[in-house]
Amino acid sequence: HSWAVLQGRCTPLWPFTVPHCIRSLGGVTVLFPLLERANTSKSLLLVVETICSIIRRNPRNTAHMEKHKGYPLLGLLLYRKANLITHEVANALAGLSGFRLIDAAAASDTTGIVANIPLTRDVLLNFDIWKSTHNVTLQKALMVSLTSLLSNNEYALFNAHRLHALHLLPRLLFLLKDETLDEDVIPLIMDLAEQYLLKAIDIEEVKYWCSFTHSVLPTPRKGTPHNLNPSTIKLCDHLLQCTIRLLIIPGNHRRSIGKFIT
Repeated sequence: HSWAVLQGRCTPLWPFTVPHCIRSLGGVTVLFPLLERANTSKSLLLVVETICSIIRRNPRNTAHMEKHKGYPLLGLLLYRKANLITHEVANALAGLSGFRLIDAAAASDTTGIVANIPLTRDVLLNFDIWKSTHNVTLQKALMVSLTSLLSNNEYALFNAHRLHALHLLPRLLFLLKDETLDEDVIPLIMDLAEQYLLKAIDIEEVKYWCSFTHSVLPTPRKGTPHNLNPSTIKLCDHLLQCTIRLLIIPGNHRRSIGKFIT
């Protein structure tokens, strides 16, 4: 057997990685008080990047976050700090899920995937967080990034199945009902919904889309003009344009939409 002798003032040490030490102290959630103390965008970014680095490629810390409801708590804390969330913070969160945050002018993310389901569900698809930022540019970047997961992406079908499990379409339709939503974000939501419906993961969701469109459109009435606000008129216009495009493009979704129109 091998053996060694220590002489002098040598002290044997057993090295631990930072993620291992954090787990020994109680898990990733012990860092959440730092989120509450963050009072600048820079400090918030530092804490978020630290949390992401401890979770990334570490199955034990990832499992700890899921077991102890860490992702819903993370979403709640970020909602309270929404005014401090920047593009860099959002990109760090998207990177932990498996894709990058891009804008309309950037090249599409052809290899992005939805890898971290709990984070995507409780943070990235928690649109209350992103609405509370009052940052239209950030909201648009999120919609473009989610769309890139389904369009010109080699893992598009895989991502569609993941987003289906996370109830993406109902979340988007609920978001469209929000009258405070910026008008510039609505077309991007429509693009995301269109790319998702083209995958036809569940025909029932196509029917759900048609029912929502029908509920928003005004009922024809003879001799009585409709008193609709401009935002509702624009929403109806976007819904009809998207529905017509879906009807033109070949796919399993066409039959359900055709029945809705007839």
